Amino acid sequence: MDITLEAFLQDICQGVYGPSDLDYDQVYRFGQKARQEDIDTLKVFYWDFTSAAADDIDLYQLETFIEEVII
Repeated sequence: MDITLEAFLQDICQGVYGPSDLDYDQVYRFGQKARQEDIDTLKVFYWDFTSAAADDIDLYQLETFIEEVII
C-alpha cells in the first residue's frame, strides 16, 4: 500500500473526516492483509473522500470495508 493511502487511513483514525471507530491497529492489519483488489477499492474511497464534491461521505461504509478485509 502506498504512503498516500496509509496517510489517508491515519487521517480517518484521527477524525479528519468525522468521528471514526477505526484505529491504528486495524489500519496496520489492513496493510498486512489487503490484496490488490482491496487496495483498488481503498483508492476509490480515497478519491471520494478527498474530492471537492465530498458531501455524501459514508464513513461507516469505509469502516465496514476495512473490517471485512482484516477478518
